[in-house]
Amino acid sequence: MSAQKANTSHSLTSLMNAMINRLDIISPAELGPIPEEQKWPMIGIFMKIDDCLAALYKEYCEAKARLSQSIESYGAGSAMTDIAADMFDSACCAIETRMLELKSSPSLRAQAAMIEQDRAWQMKKREEEAARQKQEKNLEDQMFFMFWMLFMFKTPARARFLVHDFAQNMPHLRCALA
Repeated sequence: MSAQKANTSHSLTSLMNAMINRLDIISPAELGPIPEEQKWPMIGIFMKIDDCLAALYKEYCEAKARLSQSIESYGAGSAMTDIAADMFDSACCAIETRMLELKSSPSLRAQAAMIEQDRAWQMKKREEEAARQKQEKNLEDQMFFMFWMLFMFKTPARARFLVHDFAQNMPHLRCALA
């Protein structure tokens, strides 16, 4: 009896380790951008909260790839493609069901709203930072140009050389500079 119990505990331990390893593989951070945001709004946010939804989304992506590959390999009317389409539909239904469950939970909806607000705030900050950096670069470029012009026009010889060089490179402006 103890040998059978040892086998059961060993298999239970290995099963638990396998499940933990699988969760490491399907981490939502590794899934990348989600093109299905139009089909399932807020799926990206809910995937950050719910590991089960992340796993379902991973299975959905695999079923989608298998369906595409089956259509390419066997044709649209084949039995293999029908099976792949059924698996894809099943994955879609599983995600929709899980999304409904998550949306019906007030605490998860509140958590998702906080994540969405944080995402919007971070996006606004990034846009403001990009605008500030662009403005600083424009100011630096203007300052550099002004110092360069001051240096070039400090002596009349440099100014004549600059006008002559400019006229050589821009033949359509020669008469205006002469």
